[in-house]
Amino acid sequence: MRIYQSWTQVLSRVLAAGLGGYAAAWALVFALGVWLPLARVSLWFLMGQILPVPLLLALLWAFAASSAARAWGWLLALATLLAGLGYLGKVLS
Repeated sequence: MRIYQSWTQVLSRVLAAGLGGYAAAWALVFALGVWLPLARVSLWFLMGQILPVPLLLALLWAFAASSAARAWGWLLALATLLAGLGYLGKVLS
């Protein structure tokens, strides 16, 4: 395993952590907001408490993945899956 990476790979991982983590975190908020039977105020409070967790996990995953493309792929796939679950709940309700 190479320890040295080019600056483009590091930049790609940083962007994957930031943008992919942001997308996955807000898709999680959307999905939980649709599926959990809570009042709006309680839901926003809960989301404010748990939102840093997926962002931190995305940051860790972006630098633990074997390649930058894999980091992007998994984070965007997770965001798409969660947004799809949220949309499905919105359509069914």
